[in-house]
Amino acid sequence: MLKSGSLSVVLPGGDTAHRPQWPVPGQIRYNTDLCKVEYFNGSVFRTMAAEGKVSLVVDHFLGDGVQTIFGPMSTTVDLPEDILVFVGSIYQIPGDAYTVIGANIVFSSPVPNGVPANVIHNLGSTVTEGCPVPPPPVPPLSTPENLDPSEEALLVLESWCDSYVFLGSVPSDLGNWSAADFEVSMDPTFLTGVVFKDTGTFGGLTVDNNPYVTFLYADLLPTNETYYWRVRYYDSLSNPTDWSTPTSFDVADSPLNDVDQPENLFPGEGDTVDVSVPPI
Repeated sequence: MLKSGSLSVVLPGGDTAHRPQWPVPGQIRYNTDLCKVEYFNGSVFRTMAAEGKVSLVVDHFLGDGVQTIFGPMSTTVDLPEDILVFVGSIYQIPGDAYTVIGANIVFSSPVPNGVPANVIHNLGSTVTEGCPVPPPPVPPLSTPENLDPSEEALLVLESWCDSYVFLGSVPSDLGNWSAADFEVSMDPTFLTGVVFKDTGTFGGLTVDNNPYVTFLYADLLPTNETYYWRVRYYDSLSNPTDWSTPTSFDVADSPLNDVDQPENLFPGEGDTVDVSVPPI
């Protein structure tokens, strides 16, 4: 039964050695050795052919009047019926004139001296044997570092700026970097007291003498509190790195809110002020 909204199912599978001990006709599975779907036809497991075409492959062996076993063949076949065999120009009947053992063909009698034995492959499938070579694994991203503010820094929101600026280290592989998480908390464990959490963002990257990733926090943070911040990055497959080591910082009053008390300059204490009107 397919769950509503499902687009596919995963077949049960395993290697050839772990095929069912007592299979029944119609059983279907994915063979991890062959990288193919196979089914039990009542006597043997057969692989399913895919759409397309492949070129025929021909093995050429030469008889010496004594030898009956030749190999290895270009491909390993399950049944003698999966190949066409000619000794000279004479078609050989599968099972009677020859059989197959692994990648070898075994004739019931020696191939005559100087006579070629030709074995034709790829008749029973439209795809070549073997599993596709997987792409090389992409190295995981390194855990980022907090660059600024550094440990126990004093953070001030300048009058010309409307956001606090946080700088993280550049990802270890820019081509494999897809996103980032950024958090500010009043709790060094980040289990409680999270005041800001930006998930899945792509930080603005600045490349200079010291590359860094910029994260912004636009709201005012209350002063006289200690805060902690951390980041983590995601690769192109959405695998996250570990969180960076949290860094603590304090917040100072903004210069806009920290105006010095004014002083009276003139007239000073005890000064006499002339308020007379000069004659016209």
